[in-house]
Amino acid sequence: MLLYKFRSFDNYEYLIDILLNQRLYCAHFENLNDPSEGFYKLNTRLDYRNISPNQPPPITITEVLNISSRKFNNFSNCIPNKVCALSSDFSDIRMWSYYASSHSGIALQIDIPDNNSLLTKVNYHRNFPEIEYSRNFNPESVKTVLTNKTLEWEYEKEYRIITQEDFFSIENNIQAIYFGIRTQTEKKDMLKKLFPNMQFKDTQLNPDTQKIEIL
Repeated sequence: MLLYKFRSFDNYEYLIDILLNQRLYCAHFENLNDPSEGFYKLNTRLDYRNISPNQPPPITITEVLNISSRKFNNFSNCIPNKVCALSSDFSDIRMWSYYASSHSGIALQIDIPDNNSLLTKVNYHRNFPEIEYSRNFNPESVKTVLTNKTLEWEYEKEYRIITQEDFFSIENNIQAIYFGIRTQTEKKDMLKKLFPNMQFKDTQLNPDTQKIEIL
């Protein structure tokens, strides 16, 4: 699957690290740009039908009230909790504006196998995801929360690497580098000299569709 990572030339050493070491940094979800990352609705509805009369319920009514009053819960210590965000669409003008320094940066085209167990498509909903009550979070619950976002972010067409590692290897997976329509010539030339075997492509804005296209 071809996915795209948008980068600016700010903190240039981070961009060089991606290209030189062929790896993507995975940030703790609390450091991502959406302040509601990691929030969810907690389902505290209890089903007593399968509980015998002599067996206590799984949680007490007091616990239910306390949990419900919090409504949204943060699980920063649960794992895996590190994320690398990519997009399946390099043509959206907003992605270049927000994540590639107003079209003066780049987009890396990366081929990641569809069956990679760490790769998950993000789903978009009007509300936060709902999680069943549990005394301990399991990895699947964490993954559910981190791969469901509100509709405001739908334009990103996001896929996520969810891991506990600081980096995700993309060795031999970088297919091309797209320059933004405002990327400075000297920065283009510098990357071409540093990575002569890489495929570079210029882009343009289609005024009719307001989409970014390959030049």
